[in-house]
Amino acid sequence: ADGMLVPWPFHLTNLVLHCGTGVVVYLILRRLIDSRPAALGGALLFSLHPLQAESVAWVTETRGLLAALFGMLAIWLYLVFVQQAAEVRRRWPYLVATVCFLLAILSKPSAAAVPLMAGLFSVGLLRRSWKRSALELVPWLAVAGMVAVATKTQQGQEYLTFEIPWLSRPWVAVDALGFYVEKLVLPSGLAIDYQRNPQWVIENGGFLLAGLAVAVLFLAALLPQRRIWLVAIGLFIAGALPTLGLVSFSFKSH
Repeated sequence: ADGMLVPWPFHLTNLVLHCGTGVVVYLILRRLIDSRPAALGGALLFSLHPLQAESVAWVTETRGLLAALFGMLAIWLYLVFVQQAAEVRRRWPYLVATVCFLLAILSKPSAAAVPLMAGLFSVGLLRRSWKRSALELVPWLAVAGMVAVATKTQQGQEYLTFEIPWLSRPWVAVDALGFYVEKLVLPSGLAIDYQRNPQWVIENGGFLLAGLAVAVLFLAALLPQRRIWLVAIGLFIAGALPTLGLVSFSFKSH
């Protein structure tokens, strides 16, 4: 009808952004493993998993897809930088990676997790010195900290309907991780709003899912190649960290 927005260009934009992110995930995996089929399988799992695809279907979540694309580009370029031979090391991949990280965090504040993920790749998988990795990522962490503070201060207390008690925040965070693990393994009943905010978790004893998160961590520590599994879990936690409820934001109250 006249005067109505046509939705398909927005959906197409989301699809293109997500496909681009899938390509970058493949490039990241190729940096870490020698097998092309394994890297392709990982990239396809990332791209087609319902938890990832739901952002594409949600037409107003372009900001999240932009943050994912630029965040993955930042990680890939950081890996390109650190894997260069020492005698021919160039600075431009790091500089471009920093620009990509800035674009990611300007797209969505949750991209503050990108420096932690890059550090896990560097220390956990590439076995580089944590001190050297930390020095390289200090500028990114500083930006992430400033954005976190700015995001918190820009949300007035009048919009915060429930302040999570400090002693409850770790349990709320672990419960959220358990919820994410459940959706990762059984991605059914996906929705924009699950009505599972921290207040509901505290008042309804929703901490049962916390046991699932703890169990997954315990089992990973017993598996062969546990270093890889623990890094994978660390990446999962780092990616979810901005939304776990350790800091009260107004969107967590609803």
